[in-house]
Amino acid sequence: MPGYDLQAGTSSGQSVDCGQIIVTGSGTVKHVNQGQSGGGDPVVGGSYNPAGGGSASNPQPGDTLYLNNLSAQGSDGNWYNFPGTATFQDANGSQKKGYYHSASLDGQVGDWDCEDDGSGLP
Repeated sequence: MPGYDLQAGTSSGQSVDCGQIIVTGSGTVKHVNQGQSGGGDPVVGGSYNPAGGGSASNPQPGDTLYLNNLSAQGSDGNWYNFPGTATFQDANGSQKKGYYHSASLDGQVGDWDCEDDGSGLP
């Protein structure tokens, strides 16, 4: 099951860690809270879509991830929502492969991404 580091853009132009997203082989999306371990809790209404021709365990550019406006606490103690859909992108320069709500995480409020955390993504 691929795992991704969930990050949110803040009002100060930085990004903050908000736990981990796990996409199971069946396409179920789960969230692990910041500082916790384990298999995570299902994101109610969250979904993975193989729009780019990939699979949950082997995503391809164009596949999408929807977190249904998940609310998660960041490492700074604040709560963040994750609206809209993020699209899978391959690594590009300093950007890791993963799901990006915009072209890359640029610290804008409401912007978010799920970067490869190295836990099994091919």
